[in-house]
Amino acid sequence: MLPLGRDRRHFDVIVIGSGVGGAMAAHLLVHAGLDVLMLERGSRVARGPANWAPDAALELSPHFTTAGHYRVRGDDPGVAGTFQCVGGPAVFFGAVSYRMRVSDFEPCPEVVGDAGAEWPYTYDDLEPFYARAERVLGVAGRPNTDPLDPPRAGPYPFPALDAQGPAALIWKTARSLGLRPTHLPLAIDFSGAEGRACERCGTCDGYACAVAAKRDPSAILPALERRGMTLLPDTVVVRLLRHGGRLTGVVCVDRHTGRRTVFAAERYVLAAGAIGSPHLILASGLHSSSPARAHVGRYLMRHCNGIVFGLFPHRLEGSREFHKQVGIMDFYGGTRGMRRLGAFSRSILRRPASCAHTCRSGSATQRTRSRTARRACW
Repeated sequence: MLPLGRDRRHFDVIVIGSGVGGAMAAHLLVHAGLDVLMLERGSRVARGPANWAPDAALELSPHFTTAGHYRVRGDDPGVAGTFQCVGGPAVFFGAVSYRMRVSDFEPCPEVVGDAGAEWPYTYDDLEPFYARAERVLGVAGRPNTDPLDPPRAGPYPFPALDAQGPAALIWKTARSLGLRPTHLPLAIDFSGAEGRACERCGTCDGYACAVAAKRDPSAILPALERRGMTLLPDTVVVRLLRHGGRLTGVVCVDRHTGRRTVFAAERYVLAAGAIGSPHLILASGLHSSSPARAHVGRYLMRHCNGIVFGLFPHRLEGSREFHKQVGIMDFYGGTRGMRRLGAFSRSILRRPASCAHTCRSGSATQRTRSRTARRACW
């Protein structure tokens, strides 16, 4: 093991992780004039035509790894992989930037039971912070088109595009069924106001943006670096040091050289993600100082969604261009006075017999494509 070095520079704040949480925290701190060091175990994501290649998506990208990571127990055991890159897994997200609804903060009797659990704040408490986050990300949208659109103090930073290609057909068909389609709020620079404009390709979901027009965390970090923030990629934080009740430093390992270094600051922000943060707390023994020590690293639910695919009988005009624009929220949540999703799916979703036969054939290739497809949208 290489000797442990200590960086002589003392920062105001060290932010561990460059994903959504770390980037947003750093944005506030840097603009407040503080000297910030951001540590990221992954590398920077190169941008260019290679990002459009099929092997650049999700788990196929070089920024996804299962090496030396987390073993999963339970009904579906195996190894859980993680994305490691500047900007975090949100580099590969689909750009949809919803606010939580007012009802999301209200206790659900089916979930809470007699526990009495509830959120410590309401949507109204968070509304100003949603607005600030939308400004940082440059979200484009149209307010008050969603039947459950929560109250807003102001408009979106940028207007949404009109529905085009397949999105226009889905919009028209949804309206004919009595539904109320809405424009998805998207963290995408369509105008070029923040840099290079979106080229309207079809690779937002699951891909890093080839032209950096998708406003994921990696898109806002360069401006912070120009304002003085220090970003160290390929730097793995392996231990948090403490003396008494205060942190005194972070031990890091350079992924390329193996050199171990200690960095110190007045304050620390742990934003390594839902897996990385508890991992680091446990590795550092900090969980022993918490009243909830037995619960650190437990009860995690990762991104969970159901996906339905539909096939058009022929190629639609504009199908190769950007058309992730339409959302249908009429059946969101199934709260009082609203039909549940089951009624919606039974009434208008049908699977053609030919499709049913094909899906049941179950070849190895089809099963592989199915697994890939389940992870291709989020």
